[in-house]
Amino acid sequence: MSALDLWKEGSPVSAPMPPSLFPIVAYITVSIGLVATGAFAVQKRNTPIMEQLTLAIPASIMLGIGTVFTFLSVGLYV
Repeated sequence: MSALDLWKEGSPVSAPMPPSLFPIVAYITVSIGLVATGAFAVQKRNTPIMEQLTLAIPASIMLGIGTVFTFLSVGLYV
């Protein structure tokens, strides 16, 4: 069996969740990311670095995931 035969028998890649949920997931993750970003922005100047990171890292992750799902919900498949 050649590689071409294996390629022809393959199945297409599908999304792990229904595309109808993409806008909802985008809205939720971007909202969580913006709330965490706001909480990070209003911290005092002398806040310990570990406390800052506990807000900054989840905020950046949520905004990144939200951006990807926003792209997916408008049909820009990345």
